[in-house]
Amino acid sequence: MKCFPSLRSAKMCIIIQVAALGAGLLILGFALWLSGHGRFVLDLPLGDTVKGLRSSDVGIEWEGEGIFVESCEVRSIMTLQGTRTVISISMLPEKTGQYEMSVKDTHGQVLAGDTIKIGRFKSAFSWETGSFTGSEFILLFVLLFLTGVFFIMLAGFLKLRGPLANSNEAIFTCGVMIFSGMFLCFAIPYYYRYLSNQYAYPVWLLVLDFAQAGKKFFAASRPALLLFSGLLIVSNIALLRHERPRFQNALGILLGMILTAAVAGSYAASGLLYHYDLSYDALRVITMIRNAVGIAFTYMECILLSTIICGLRAAKHVPEPDRDYILILGCCFRKDGTLTPLLKARVDKALDFWRMQKQKTGKAAFLIPSGGQGRNEPMPEAEAMSNYIAGTDIPAEYVLPEDRSMNTFQNMEFSKKVIDGQNPDSSGAKVCYVTTNYHVLRSGILANKVKLAAEGLGAKTKWWFWPNAYVRECAAFFSNRNMMILYLSILIAAAAITLQVTSVMY
Repeated sequence: MKCFPSLRSAKMCIIIQVAALGAGLLILGFALWLSGHGRFVLDLPLGDTVKGLRSSDVGIEWEGEGIFVESCEVRSIMTLQGTRTVISISMLPEKTGQYEMSVKDTHGQVLAGDTIKIGRFKSAFSWETGSFTGSEFILLFVLLFLTGVFFIMLAGFLKLRGPLANSNEAIFTCGVMIFSGMFLCFAIPYYYRYLSNQYAYPVWLLVLDFAQAGKKFFAASRPALLLFSGLLIVSNIALLRHERPRFQNALGILLGMILTAAVAGSYAASGLLYHYDLSYDALRVITMIRNAVGIAFTYMECILLSTIICGLRAAKHVPEPDRDYILILGCCFRKDGTLTPLLKARVDKALDFWRMQKQKTGKAAFLIPSGGQGRNEPMPEAEAMSNYIAGTDIPAEYVLPEDRSMNTFQNMEFSKKVIDGQNPDSSGAKVCYVTTNYHVLRSGILANKVKLAAEGLGAKTKWWFWPNAYVRECAAFFSNRNMMILYLSILIAAAAITLQVTSVMY
């Protein structure tokens, strides 16, 4: 599978594909609506006691003004539960309003009844069955759209390789893929149940179950969230015992407490609903809110899972041994100038890769130790790393220190200037950066921000760093303005649709 040439082309390609999918389904739906001339076909069950009834034996009566009935036919429908007798009524709505209908036999006995509501654009809705104009294909189109989005995002995620694999776009495509896949896992069994017996399980129940998918997924994931929250808090306590106390190192505890409170709150809310005799309107409003909140939490869970998947993929990735430059990201070291185990692991990983590449291809890459002088540090981090490298078999002419950067963003920015200074045509330079494995994803995101096309290589570290690191990656994703706008747009659209569907159908 050919990878995307750039993040811009990836975004444009995915947006065009999703827009084309949605436009295609809308055009097809509109064409089907036009072909039916606004026709509303209602299959109304007549009951199990009706036997041997013919179409000529029934008639349609309206209370007051009615709707033009094109045809009505008594049919037997096979379902998984047996044979059902229905009357299939084809109507051509003309004016908005609410119409009361009765189905009677030749003796005047009422066999069935319904209330038909006609809205704008001649759209009809049956209060008895919950069916509406186009319901026979609209719900199918929703499944097709979700399926299309799932495969578009899957293909996009797989095509974001190399330097593009560590990006906000990779997290987003993977998150939307999981989000749409989750909805499909809930929607397909519901739709199959509807097709099997649409009279015992009418359209309005199907639509409500679609709207409640986010709430149900969140409810199903609560035990896993509690376990995850507990492990997150335990790992952060271990991290704080080994690292200096600071806000960044306590993010996991904060998120664990928020998730625990959310799960406990959802359990408490469910208990209150069962213990209080709420009015219909109050129950309807609460259901709408729970559905919308369920969508929000479900998407956040999907993004968290996506971050974990992208982080693991980044940590396990090994670049091809054809690098021109190997960038080593610095961190704090000892006051005597020796490297801490964390920093030493990064430098050793870079040196091992340098030797492996030299042995396999004969190509010697330039090493760029990157890091300025922090508070309480006797020298720049780049100098400390260079001193360590000087004691190895690496020739000094292949070491290009960068000693001004104070954070990871500047590591990438200033190292790119070092590369540009040595190689004016650096756009084709093959760059690899080495950092601790949990830091590969975030470093790649920052490298893309400064337009440095670089692949990551991760050095191993202690287990307690990982959970908090993923929380930071998630926070970084949501702090990105473009991703936040896109996330909120999807969330608001999904929540608005959920609220509208719940409001109409409940």
